[in-house]
Parts: sequence; structure tokens; C-alpha cells
Amino acid sequence: MARSLRSLTHSQIDIDKEFLVVLRLHSDALLRDSEGRQTLALDGAMLSDQIRSALKPTDGWIEPEKITLLAQFVRGLQVSGWQTAWKLPREVLMASSMGGLYVFSVRSALADIDRLAAGLDALEFNGIGEMREDGYGQIVVCDPFHLEVNPL
Repeated sequence: MARSLRSLTHSQIDIDKEFLVVLRLHSDALLRDSEGRQTLALDGAMLSDQIRSALKPTDGWIEPEKITLLAQFVRGLQVSGWQTAWKLPREVLMASSMGGLYVFSVRSALADIDRLAAGLDALEFNGIGEMREDGYGQIVVCDPFHLEVNPL
């Protein structure tokens, strides 16, 4: 698997010191960068912030410099609608479409694997981005689908 990811990402991956994390969007996601602009990208700093907001303060978090985006496979789309209570159209937003993938490398010691797993578990439970209460930003971390080896 590491060899195929190396060819996709055009980068060297040290299997002994890095964990590969694949996030699959289970629903459309509304993301903003550090400046508050709408974006399709999810970089290491943004993922670290999302993990930190999903965790309890006592759980710790993954430092942004340890997380590197290797590849992203997402398509953008416009999300809008109608607010019936106000009888006004909703704001038109740019979203990363459902099914998109983000591949990250996390440099971490084996001792930190529990902290990484707790952070990713909390992130999967809470979701990413904005308007999660409306169903946006649902993700699956390291989907078992990607572990299938035998072709159909």
C-alpha cells in the first residue's frame, strides 16, 4: 500500500515513523481556512485544529507540524437552499463534495498512537467544518473499504 501511495503522492513515506490517515467525506463538508475563506483544501494545520476542537482539553492533541497533507481528491460544489422561517434564500457556500478523500501522513512515535487514535475517533464522531448540526462534514477515518485487496 505504501508503494502505491508513494506513486500517487510523489513523496517518500517512512513506514516506521509515519502513519497514513485517509479521511473520506461521508457528506459534503463546508471548510474554511485560517483567514475565514471558503476552501476545498484541508491541510495539516486545519486537521490539527479540527482534532483539538473535537477532543476534551485533557486528551492532548496532535501538533500541526506533525501532520502533512499528501494528496486530496475532492470536487467542489455550491450549496444553497431556502430558509423557510425567514422566507429568504440561504447563503451560497462552496463545499467539498461527498466521497472526497484526503490523505495525510502523521509523524508520530508508537507511544503516541493512542493519542492519535483518540483524536481521530473524536474527529470521526464530531465531523469537520461548519454546519455539522445540519449534516455537513461527516467523515470516515481510514475506511475499511481502502483495505480491500482482492479485485471484484
